[in-house]
Amino acid sequence: MKNRTLILTLFSLLFAVIGCTKFGKNITVEGRVLNPITNEPIKGITVFLHKSNYKTIQKTITEEDGKFRLSAGRLGPIWAGTDYYYKDYYDLGWDYDGKYYSELKVDKGEVMHVDYHLVPYGNLKLSINNINCIDSNDSIKVYRELLDVSNYETWSATHPYVQVGCQQTTSSDFFKVLMGKYHLWWTVHKGGAVTSYNDTIFINKNEQKIYTINY
Repeated sequence: MKNRTLILTLFSLLFAVIGCTKFGKNITVEGRVLNPITNEPIKGITVFLHKSNYKTIQKTITEEDGKFRLSAGRLGPIWAGTDYYYKDYYDLGWDYDGKYYSELKVDKGEVMHVDYHLVPYGNLKLSINNINCIDSNDSIKVYRELLDVSNYETWSATHPYVQVGCQQTTSSDFFKVLMGKYHLWWTVHKGGAVTSYNDTIFINKNEQKIYTINY
């Protein structure tokens, strides 16, 4: 009887080990896909779980409320991702621990809650005019920085638009920018004096905004 009990116990342990090895520990990922500027949900976005070889394990599409929920048995490392390209949005990625990630490794056995951020575009045109020109040495440097979006740096915040001389310039076309609040600042060199200015503007989704600087 003792031998039979020992054999049954060994078989139970063996099946438990095989079960854990085969099926792993279930993981669940849930959250929302949203616009972080307005906190509005975004529907119709594909969210999926995949292995390191990019083989899809589970996928779903966000509904009206932007929510998603995915579960799978963990067979080694699993990542969460979304469709990699959206022409109507700028892809910030997974908002996790104060940083953004294009893919997120799921290595927890419990439910993992994480949101995915996409920002729609607006359109901006600059009109920069030296209306009180002194001479050809007049110059202006214009900087632009997107506010309230962490870990995102606007190119124009470090590489200003520069204009020299007695010019009056308006962009021929609107250029695509992220929706949101922008800090604009510019420095004018004229007649040996240096003057600085700044302003904030908000660009809405699909808006076409013309911003004029006369100096």
